[in-house]
Amino acid sequence: MKNKLMKVTLVISAAALLSTGSLGSSTPAFASNTSLQSQSSEARTDSLVLTTQETNNKPTPTKSSKHKNVIVNMKKLASKAKSAYELIAYMDKHIHKVKPEQATEMLLILEKYYENHVEQVIGQLNEIIANPKLHAQLKKLGSKLNKFDKIKDKSFKKWLLLQQKGKLKLKYDGTLYFYHVDYEAIQNAYRSAFNKDTAFYLQYTALSNKELYYIFDDNKKPPYETLMKRAHVIDQHIQKTPKSRHLKELKDLHHGYLWQFFNRNWDDVTDKKTGKLHPKMKKTYANLIEKYGETRSGSLLVKYVELIAQHKDAILDSDGKFLPYMNKFWDEDYSKLYKETFK
Repeated sequence: MKNKLMKVTLVISAAALLSTGSLGSSTPAFASNTSLQSQSSEARTDSLVLTTQETNNKPTPTKSSKHKNVIVNMKKLASKAKSAYELIAYMDKHIHKVKPEQATEMLLILEKYYENHVEQVIGQLNEIIANPKLHAQLKKLGSKLNKFDKIKDKSFKKWLLLQQKGKLKLKYDGTLYFYHVDYEAIQNAYRSAFNKDTAFYLQYTALSNKELYYIFDDNKKPPYETLMKRAHVIDQHIQKTPKSRHLKELKDLHHGYLWQFFNRNWDDVTDKKTGKLHPKMKKTYANLIEKYGETRSGSLLVKYVELIAQHKDAILDSDGKFLPYMNKFWDEDYSKLYKETFK
């Protein structure tokens, strides 16, 4: 079985390249004129009263209605925006003025926009770097993919900066360049605007981007204890916040951390000489069971270790292939066990 690396499809977007009486009857005339003036004055007074009453009867905008307008207007903007930066600029202006619940709504609108936009940006990037000269300039950035000082083409550089301002991050997996949502940048910009649930979601999504989904070197992944700890903390939050606006995404994060815990690097798990559970990993498992064995996440590890013990710690056959029980566990049993444990 090969180590499986999960990617969040969530990779990220970009924008396209590059408002009168006579003397004989003076008295009667005077009297008539005065009457008209009086009537005119009364009319103006009545009109003023009516206008004032109409004005007073108009509902005064409340903070709640203003907040609703912010959400409505952002949805309209998202339906026609050509770049994520348009939404980010709108959030910069309004998100710290609304209630936390509305701030969460704004984030959800942004995430919904990203769903299609990131793929569009990746497509635009591929078209741009189909030009060998521009591809060469991008390649010169090396590991500093989000610092564009070595990009000489002004139009290309402007395009790259626009994606960055839209909270998209450029990555390279060793073969392809792509974008994903920069949740760390979103967290840093807006964390004070959100409630605890959304702040937690952003924190762990940002961590997962650095620890799970966009790491292409197993040696740079976090220790096994960190992976189990993350899974446990996320599961605790899910149990305490069953009505979270981010429940599906948090469940995906939890599953991602546990999957990486068990499948991070099989060279760590097995002793190639004996085909058995590696002594160092056996000790690691024992330490983690002592700490997390009573938790829902840790219970999966307990059952996994018990299964391996039933086969005297043997994992590989003489040809270095997984024994049948291990294939069955990962092909069938793990998924069932996970669903039963985290209903």
